[in-house]
Amino acid sequence: MTNLSVFLKRFSPPSPKERSDRECVVSDSEIRKLVVDAIRHCTKSRQRIVEEMSELAGAEITLNMLNGYTAESRQQLRFPAAFVPAFCQVTGDDRLQRMLLGRHLFNLLDLANRAVSAYQEIAGTLPPTGRLTGRPAGRPIAGSARKGT
Repeated sequence: MTNLSVFLKRFSPPSPKERSDRECVVSDSEIRKLVVDAIRHCTKSRQRIVEEMSELAGAEITLNMLNGYTAESRQQLRFPAAFVPAFCQVTGDDRLQRMLLGRHLFNLLDLANRAVSAYQEIAGTLPPTGRLTGRPAGRPIAGSARKGT
C-alpha cells in the first residue's frame, strides 16, 4: 500500500448517521458536568481560573459565579457562551468548545484532525496520536457519546 493510499484511507470522512433534532441539543447538565471535569483535571485552583478568565474575557468573573455555573442545584445560572473561549484557554481543555460546535462542524474538525495526523504520520513529523487541538490525548470529548458522533 502506497503512502498516498494510506493517507486517502485515513482521510475518508466519517459516515453520516441519522439523528433527531433533540439528540443534537447539548443539555445544561452536560455542560455543567464537562466544566466540572475540566476544572478537576486542571492544575490551577478555581480562584486562579476565574482570575485568568476575567483577564481574557475582559469582564469580572468571580469564584461565586463559577461555582454557580457548576452547581446542579443552581439551574437558574448557566455558563455564558462569551466565557467559553477564555475557560478553554485557561484550563487547557477545549472539550467545551468542541461540544458546542454542533454535529456538522464537529465532524469537519474531526476530519481535519484525522487528515493532518495521517499526513504528518506519513511524513514522519508527528507521532500517530498528534492532534490539531489542545485537548489532552485519551480524554473523551464530552458529547462524543452523543449518538452519531
